[in-house]
Amino acid sequence: MFALGRHVAYKGLTYLVEAAKHLGRPKLIIPTNFSSIINKVNNKELKLNEALKILKISKTTYYKYKIIYN
Repeated sequence: MFALGRHVAYKGLTYLVEAAKHLGRPKLIIPTNFSSIINKVNNKELKLNEALKILKISKTTYYKYKIIYN
């Protein structure tokens, strides 16, 4: 039973690799206005909660993007 399942999964993955299909989660896309917003937050012109609402992202995502941005 398991051998058949593995064979089918392997066959499917082989097809995706040969067809150059994307596997997994989508790539990380940082919002275009993120740099201006992060500068305003750093200069205390804008509160973090307001920035999160403008960017429409969570606090965890904000800090993840901030690490990548710097």
